[in-house]
Amino acid sequence: MLLQLTGRRTGRTFLQPVSHVRDRGTLLTPGGGNWKLNLVEGRPVPVHIRGQDRTARPEIVRDPEAIERLLRIMTRANPMVGRFVGLRHGPDGGLDRAALERAIVHWFVVVRWHLAGPSGRAAVRRETRRWLVEEGMARRFAGS
Repeated sequence: MLLQLTGRRTGRTFLQPVSHVRDRGTLLTPGGGNWKLNLVEGRPVPVHIRGQDRTARPEIVRDPEAIERLLRIMTRANPMVGRFVGLRHGPDGGLDRAALERAIVHWFVVVRWHLAGPSGRAAVRRETRRWLVEEGMARRFAGS
């Protein structure tokens, strides 16, 4: 999946390839890189997936139990996720809890993507406007 992100400091647009796993109508991505710092939870992001341009709303998961559960789902679907994330397993077969909590402190997250309709500038503007209304910020950005 290819994300179109805007730099939080530079304002420049850039493309970021990320791995993903499908889970019940959403997409899961391990968020270990700095790219995730440019996400605003719920704000639509243009994505290119399987030859289609779409928009997706990120949900940033930070809860250790939820992250462990989602990493199990991702690893079952794609064993390479476990290698990429690099967290050790404890004697019980689950993730080493201390290592997971250290990773979260150092900004590791799982991003759950909620896909919306087709992309394009007009679609992204519509999705962004919808997000702003939901967040109560539409008046501040009346020109968007």
